[in-house]
Amino acid sequence: MEADKYNPKQFYLNEIYISELVFDKGNGLSLLGFLKDIKTNEFERWDFFSDFNQLTDILLVCGEEGEKLIEILAKSILDIVEIPTVIDIEKQIDTILKVDGFIFKVYFPHEKDKEGNWKPTNDNCLFIDAIEPKEKYASKNVSTFISFLKNGFLISDDLDNAISNIVVDESQEELDNLLIVLNKSYLVYKGLIAQKFKEKKARLMAGLKDDFLFKIAELNNRIYGN
Repeated sequence: MEADKYNPKQFYLNEIYISELVFDKGNGLSLLGFLKDIKTNEFERWDFFSDFNQLTDILLVCGEEGEKLIEILAKSILDIVEIPTVIDIEKQIDTILKVDGFIFKVYFPHEKDKEGNWKPTNDNCLFIDAIEPKEKYASKNVSTFISFLKNGFLISDDLDNAISNIVVDESQEELDNLLIVLNKSYLVYKGLIAQKFKEKKARLMAGLKDDFLFKIAELNNRIYGN
């Protein structure tokens, strides 16, 4: 890649939410909206840069709400005298617009920092590079990873990004603690076997009488070790 050119790393989303439209010069368009967090079930503010042609396709798959917005936009655009112009979708249809009929191919906007390295301009902005109906997309991209928002972090198929965004929630912490306890039980079992206790008695005393639980403890011990 040439140093003066940015080669975006693209990834995919399967739904976005739009609250406002901002029309700029030419076909420039910003979709001010949200992504929904799969963990908290809450909306987090994200903005999407698009163009007018994509907006038309987006609204056409949004049912009655989309049709209503198309009519509103058709009238509003004729009256636009200032740039940028903002259209508040929530005021027009009494809700934010959920768009889940497409797969969105997106990437983070970047710019060079003082050292000449490409850096994201805003963590919560994305360029929409392309959109494709889900049915068409699925027919040729069955194994492609679809990114999602979890605990405020956008998880993509970029391994480095995914690792850096891992958040240990309370359930994960509880599971880790249980696995530590289970490993201690297995070590007790091994100690009893070393003292010449019979297998059945050693498992019973260590709390590992259940065959399935014992197998889990045995495998878990390979992870935690001695």
